Amino acid sequence: MEPPTITLEPEFLAETREALSRKIAEALLKNSPPTGRPNVPVTDKSGQPQARSPFLLNVPSAMDKNSLTVGSRSRSGSRRGSTIHKLPPLKELADLVSHSTDTENDEFAIVIPFRSRSMIIAWLFAALTCLLVLPIFLSILGLILVPMTYLIIDFRRVRFCYSGWPLKVAVKQYLTVRIAFALGMLNTWRFHNSSLDVQKTQEKTLLKLLAENADTVYARDHNLADVKGPFDLVHLQPLTTYPDYEPYVKRMMEGEVKVLTKQKPIFFGKTSGTLGKPSVIPFTQLMLKQRMDTYAFFSYNAQRKVPWAELHGLRPVWRMVYTNPKVFEKTPCGIQLGPASANPMWSRMEEIYTIPTVAFAIEDSRARDYVQLLFALRCRCLGAIDGIYATFVYYAFRMLEKEWRFLVENLRNAAIKQDLELPEDTREELLSHLVPDPVRADELELEFEKGFVGIAQRIWPELRFINCITSGAFGMYARKLNAHYTQGVLLYSVCMVATETGFVGTNLWPTKDPQQYILIPQLHFYEFLPVELKDNAKVKTVFMDQVCVGHEYELIVTTACGFYRYRLGDVVRVIGLYNEIPIVQFRYRLGQCLNISGEKVTELALFDCLIEALHSRSPSQFERLVDYTSCESGMLKALDFKKGTEKTTPHHVLFVELEPCDSNPQENQATWAAQLSCTYDALMRQKRCWYSDLRMTNVLGETVIYPVKKGGFSRLREHMFQKFNVSLSQLKLPRVMKNPDLLEIIIKEITTYD
Repeated sequence: MEPPTITLEPEFLAETREALSRKIAEALLKNSPPTGRPNVPVTDKSGQPQARSPFLLNVPSAMDKNSLTVGSRSRSGSRRGSTIHKLPPLKELADLVSHSTDTENDEFAIVIPFRSRSMIIAWLFAALTCLLVLPIFLSILGLILVPMTYLIIDFRRVRFCYSGWPLKVAVKQYLTVRIAFALGMLNTWRFHNSSLDVQKTQEKTLLKLLAENADTVYARDHNLADVKGPFDLVHLQPLTTYPDYEPYVKRMMEGEVKVLTKQKPIFFGKTSGTLGKPSVIPFTQLMLKQRMDTYAFFSYNAQRKVPWAELHGLRPVWRMVYTNPKVFEKTPCGIQLGPASANPMWSRMEEIYTIPTVAFAIEDSRARDYVQLLFALRCRCLGAIDGIYATFVYYAFRMLEKEWRFLVENLRNAAIKQDLELPEDTREELLSHLVPDPVRADELELEFEKGFVGIAQRIWPELRFINCITSGAFGMYARKLNAHYTQGVLLYSVCMVATETGFVGTNLWPTKDPQQYILIPQLHFYEFLPVELKDNAKVKTVFMDQVCVGHEYELIVTTACGFYRYRLGDVVRVIGLYNEIPIVQFRYRLGQCLNISGEKVTELALFDCLIEALHSRSPSQFERLVDYTSCESGMLKALDFKKGTEKTTPHHVLFVELEPCDSNPQENQATWAAQLSCTYDALMRQKRCWYSDLRMTNVLGETVIYPVKKGGFSRLREHMFQKFNVSLSQLKLPRVMKNPDLLEIIIKEITTYD
């Protein structure tokens, strides 16, 4: 196809090519879109304005004039006279030709800047990008808005149930529980995967712990850089106890860094010393993270069995045991030193418990317990109690039974009993949190008058569980609670803990009795020393994948605080496996046993025999049991205690407190104590073969039981609280007395020798 041509009139053919180019240029200049130059009109030779042609050519200055060809064609189609000049191709012509109107005034004409093709392409690209990106953006926005909408709706729903907290505190607590739930889901997934190959998981944990505390003084002193796996650790590092670390801990407390841990300690935890010499444990950020991860793990899994999130969301928890701020002190390097049970994480929380934080400073035990009860009774929607030990829960309900009339009256009038030993400023601060509540007072009074069997769930209808340790000797108090005060309420021991490690295992089966715990292989490197062979120096420990179900072991751990192959002194029994991870029951503490001539009567064996002896004599005697402890007769001789016995043969000694018998107020306590001694000794001989053999050969004498005055053990606990300057969470009554000072206190409480 030939390119299009433009035919000109004959008079134009006579003009020279130069004149024609000039005219076309003038026409183009006049009719082209504005470019900042004046629009010069085109005229003919006489100076008259020349009419515009329908189409004008916009010829750029850089265009070769030869590219524009002009010619004429006859009607028959033949070319005439002039040279036929070819026009540019159609694609270029589309860019060069602009339409014009016949009118001179083009002020409001719309001119499309075809030369700005890059702008058009940019807009098209932007539109295409929006079409592609917009769904992705909306999806991301949906992923953010949908959970946020759910959280807002759920927050409003939960807050409607209890609106006693300020908004800031409520939001903080709600998000803490929800974040812990999400983190717990992730940790549970990791835990399950680790259970499929526990040997590999434990090896990774050991290498991670070694790397975390590499290049420290202790690591260099013991060549821990050469440890490449579990067998190297066993070969290079002997079993250790706290005295092996005491000099290093002292250096850390004085400010020296990289001694046991690479990280600088944030807190030093101190044990109570009630069961032996106090020890100090450095806590780092890594250990704090471990605690938070473990809390998230067990709270997520507890939710599968009990409504954990609902009961710890936007409703207060009755935390019976807390740490008095006065027990904290500063180390020489300025880091805080306090009870090992005081978790630094809790200091970041606000008023989330039934009792205001100002009550934490109350020193008098009676005033402290009374105020705890008063504020707990205000909250009808109480769903959970954090009691630490079953002992504390039991004594709290005993006080409730004795003081309920005063508590109801104080609740009705927003007052606090006047005879309590409270600082005046503390009393005023507590009163500011109380408001008269006659409706609640009447409701409580009605329930208390019905009796105290199952009282917990009657005054707190939404109470679902009490978090407290019920294993070992604490089982006595758990039985009493289940039989009387807390019928229908679950006693849930959430975790197995140790001073030097924090969490050791967690209870994923709340409803099973006795309580059982699963070890967490990502936390520590565990070893197990068979109890029956622990005194044999050649006995080797076994690893987590080598334990046998039904056997008892002493726990050996390597931890993040820089303790390697550390003997915890806790004895556990392996009762099952979750894939390859051991499930254990706590049995007893190694140091808590009576051992005069090799009989090795543990605190657990002592407890079982005492409970059975009380039941065999009379079920009511078991219900009347308040508390007990024991010692070896040699300790009494060391204290020059000779009254009441002519025995010279070494023997076991028990101190037992029973509540007064309502049916027999004149009961002779010395008589029942002697009778109980005979029953206990006979049962012990049946259950413990070694004990029986020693009794038959008169190497060991018959056990002697001394009755203790009413309130004697309460006074002993108060003495321990004052003497050791510890928090309530550390206050554990030793079942086997090793401390002469404590033994001297209980001797003074013996009924026979008033």
